[in-house]
Amino acid sequence: MVGELRPQTIREAMQLPGPDYALFLAVHEVGHLVAGIATGDRRADDCAVSLGPATAAYPALTWETPAVLLTSLHGGLLAQVRWLHRQELWTPRRARAVKDGAAHDREAIRAVGLHWRESAKARERAQVLLAEHWPGLLAAATRLVTADRITVAEVRAVLEG
Repeated sequence: MVGELRPQTIREAMQLPGPDYALFLAVHEVGHLVAGIATGDRRADDCAVSLGPATAAYPALTWETPAVLLTSLHGGLLAQVRWLHRQELWTPRRARAVKDGAAHDREAIRAVGLHWRESAKARERAQVLLAEHWPGLLAAATRLVTADRITVAEVRAVLEG
């Protein structure tokens, strides 16, 4: 229809230059991995995360417990919010875009089926773990942008190295 407004994409709403947007996506995907790995889970070393030309692809990982899965699921959005604040790029518009972009994570959190208190505990745990491992997360996210792919084992090595 002529004159009809289409919804903005996440990329359009973020209004970030290409390299910053790629890092923004990588921070989300690596945030999932770091939050899960930092719990001590050792299962997912053979999985990888890739950045495609338009979006990031996050594989379905098998974590040891539902609590670790919840922690990992919260890690992506929380890492992006932290990155936006640290880069002094946070705005209400971008906050909304981040929330919209994490809709699939929120659906997965609900699908785990645990009580909301367990989800809140996992969210708090993810916050703490991301803060503890922030330099490693950024290094792994930068590597993901450069290489277009990073394995869980490589993220673990960055965090331990």
